[in-house]
Amino acid sequence: LLVAIVIGLALFAFILGDLMGSGSSSIGKKSVAEINGKGVGISDYMDREKSLREFYQLNSGGQSLDADLERQIQQETWRRLVRETIMERSYEKLGLYVSADELKTMVTGDQTMGLTGNPALSEPHPIIRQMFSNPETGQLNRAVMTNYFNALDNPQFEQEKRRWLFIEQEIVDEKMNQKYFNLVKKGIQPSSLDLK
Repeated sequence: LLVAIVIGLALFAFILGDLMGSGSSSIGKKSVAEINGKGVGISDYMDREKSLREFYQLNSGGQSLDADLERQIQQETWRRLVRETIMERSYEKLGLYVSADELKTMVTGDQTMGLTGNPALSEPHPIIRQMFSNPETGQLNRAVMTNYFNALDNPQFEQEKRRWLFIEQEIVDEKMNQKYFNLVKKGIQPSSLDLK
């Protein structure tokens, strides 16, 4: 009995000491991993995983996710963190960013661009086209798109706004990757001296 009490007190002291030593505020600061010399905080990872999970749930109509999908969400969260952490340095060094005007053009399309010779920019991003196209005709319904964006400011559509912000970030990330790889591609092209 005495040994059991001593062991119980030692365990209790160990747990209490760990909690008091680390403090509840430092839980979010602990690193779950290190990518390219940068620590990834537990809370950062968990927030990203939660965001991705919410996106999947919203797209599945609020259904609960099975174990396979949960595992895929965890793996995708990790892949995104690795890619973002590594690419972020390259973007900063090169001064790459997506401006507000570029984002607006990607989201809504720029009707005048079709007239001035760049039809690719006259249409919105393929994700946006898919969201707001009439399923019967395949035509983009700009009125529905405008109503959707106007409704996002309404507090009752908070969940849909989070979904949209996730999609918007995906579009920005894709554009940043596209800019970076275009620079790399153009930098690899041989010069006339190389060809000779």
